[in-house]
Amino acid sequence: MSIARCRAGSSAGARPALHLAQENLREPHAEEMVIELALEDIEGRETGSGGQGYARSRALRVAVELHTMKFVTHHYEEAGWEVTDVSARESWDLVCTRVGEPEIHVEVKGTISDGEKVFLTRNEVEHARQRYPHVALAVVTRINITWVEERPVASGGSLRVRSPWVVEDAALSPIAYEYRPPVSPGD
Repeated sequence: MSIARCRAGSSAGARPALHLAQENLREPHAEEMVIELALEDIEGRETGSGGQGYARSRALRVAVELHTMKFVTHHYEEAGWEVTDVSARESWDLVCTRVGEPEIHVEVKGTISDGEKVFLTRNEVEHARQRYPHVALAVVTRINITWVEERPVASGGSLRVRSPWVVEDAALSPIAYEYRPPVSPGD
């Protein structure tokens, strides 16, 4: 699940992890890891710009992710769906089933901002397009963060659900590219 960005350390320290993630692109979240590591090189992005933003620490990102998954799971369970978390092995986050209804795959996003923009990987977009109309986007916005004994605790928030979710080309903006520099003789 791609929630808030983790911005830690120098990009030089991230390069071995980036290389490792690129070698393992068959893993469900490898593309997401590559994008997140590449984004560490992008400067000037701040939470509060109306977008999903970047978490300032891994602990904050994890707190937001866990809270968001619980929040959205509770929403669907209250509506009578059986919910399975598949985020560890799939490019989407939840599978929701209910007797007499088609299975719904839910992409979950969470942010402390107003959620005007969220980050999606190529796999998330492709899956949503292939699965339409049995796919939803659930975004938990304005999540509150309090610090207890120097640890972030996420709570609250507002839920926006798009179901069925149509990924519109005009709403997508590229923020990273994979580029292979040409090899020069003597390299």
